[in-house]
Parts: sequence; C-alpha cells; structure tokens
Amino acid sequence: MNLGFKPRFIPLIESGAKRQTVREGNRWEPGMLAHIWQNYRGGKNTARPQTLLFVAEVTKVEGIEIAIAPAARMPIWIDGDLLTDIQRLDFARADGFSSTAEMRNFWLTHHGMGLFSGQVIHWDFERRK
Repeated sequence: MNLGFKPRFIPLIESGAKRQTVREGNRWEPGMLAHIWQNYRGGKNTARPQTLLFVAEVTKVEGIEIAIAPAARMPIWIDGDLLTDIQRLDFARADGFSSTAEMRNFWLTHHGMGLFSGQVIHWDFERRK
C-alpha cells in the first residue's frame, strides 16, 4: 500500500531518521509492503510530481489516539497506554519533529482539534528496495 509524505519529511525519511508515520484508520498490518512516496496523492491531480522513494516491509503497527488541542499538552495513547512527557518527546522526534510543540502545531494545522484515532506504522529502512 502507499504512504505519501510532505516534502518537509523527505530528508528524514531518506536518511532513515524517520521510520514511522501516523495514519487514520486501521488497515495496516505487519508484513505488508509500504510504498513510500513524496507528494503521493492517491491518484488525485497534483501540481507537484509524485516520486517513489522506496518500498519497505511494515515491521510493527500500533494503535494510536491523540487528543489534539491548542493546550500545552497533547495526550497521546499508544495501544491504550498514555505516553509520559519524555515518551511524547521521543515519539515526536521519531515522527520527524524537533519538539512536542512542533508536532502539536502540525497536528492542529493539518487535522484540527479533536480526538484522532489511527495507527503508527513502522517500516524496515535497512532492507528497503
């Protein structure tokens, strides 16, 4: 299946610093192949060219809920466990952000306020094709 990324994440993905992503729904499972794209829009017209970066096996999938709000804290639950402040910072960095504040601003801008439910998808960067 396809995973499209905004240009800001591409250097982190190509370097292997970002090996996970958060997506709505629950359609991903370990063992699936993820086609990692820049600017992929699922067949929708786009002015920017779509580029396949690589294909990688999905190694782990976790359930995630994020309470998106402009407050200083943005609670995150992974597989039902509430993340501590340190775990949230580690998660933010693994997902391509320099801080939890930057991650919160991204989520507010792209998803708005409310409870987000989906999956964290991890891929095997070392064995990508």
